Amino acid sequence: MVRDNASLVVKDFKRINETITGLKDHADRSIEATVVDINSLAKNISKLNKEIVRLENSGGETGDLRDQRDSAVRTLSEFFKIHTYEDNKGEFVVNIVGAGSLVAGGSVNELQAGKTSAELKGLYEGEGRTEIFFKKKSNSPITSQLKSGKIGALIESRNNYILDLRSNLDEIAYGLTKATNAIHERGFANRKIPQDQNGNYILNDVSGPLNGIEFFKDLNKKEGASSQIDLSDLVKGDLNNIATGLEPNSPGDNRISIAISKLQHEKVLGEGSSTFEESYLSSVGKIGLARKKVKIDFEQSGGILAQAKSIKERLSGVSLDEETANMVKYQHAYDASARVIRTADEMFDSVIGMLG
Repeated sequence: MVRDNASLVVKDFKRINETITGLKDHADRSIEATVVDINSLAKNISKLNKEIVRLENSGGETGDLRDQRDSAVRTLSEFFKIHTYEDNKGEFVVNIVGAGSLVAGGSVNELQAGKTSAELKGLYEGEGRTEIFFKKKSNSPITSQLKSGKIGALIESRNNYILDLRSNLDEIAYGLTKATNAIHERGFANRKIPQDQNGNYILNDVSGPLNGIEFFKDLNKKEGASSQIDLSDLVKGDLNNIATGLEPNSPGDNRISIAISKLQHEKVLGEGSSTFEESYLSSVGKIGLARKKVKIDFEQSGGILAQAKSIKERLSGVSLDEETANMVKYQHAYDASARVIRTADEMFDSVIGMLG
């Protein structure tokens, strides 16, 4: 029963770790796909810049092209804060606020998603954080400047929330392993130790270890603990290696078992600041608060966006309702004019007929 329950705990740690890894991988793919979309929009804006300049220099009409460019810029602004203007040459420039130029006239400074060194606290070997660079400056990440918009939200979720959640899971797995082993190693295995006539234990007649037995495999570091936690080979191989008593040859001694069961109430994590339950609830609470904050920010941003669109429509003098009403009015005017012209034509034919 003890070994089976412990095996279930190990499986749960690994299952949750795999789920977190899946979330991280999904976030990485989403970031990479988003960067591709951003580069595509930037190239389209650059292409439109060239065509607009060419047509304007030859006296051509560029209204439709400018509308297309404005639409592309609006879509681009959903990913991060941007600043746009026309330079002294009449070329359109798009800057990422705080990071640098993305589009300058006919040239594009493409973005790229990548990894930094994994030699950072809390990160798994070979993974590292996902960063955003300009392709031409791959050693200078601009991730910290992308704090808003779609890509900022993806990066924050990937580099902060997801990695923090797994770091907390690793801490719980590591703390459980160390605390359990520290108690279990003090106990004696469930083996009868023969004694001589003086009451001394005859250890040579015992097959297998007696004490100092690890319940879980020893872990060298906290990072990766939730994926590496496992029962020790001795416990896996023989139930008699599970220590329950603090003294040998004491079938009724269950002090080791009781001490291990009390670990759930002991402050063994965070340098003695929290229990396993408190650490778990803290992790879940952080995710809940983050979700609530995101929901509030989303609602506020939606209200600001609606207000901004309303102001823009008023400034531009364009109202869909008004334009629709005008279209109906002009349609009726056209129909009336057509009838007048048709009547006049009939009268003209009649006059011609009378003269003939």
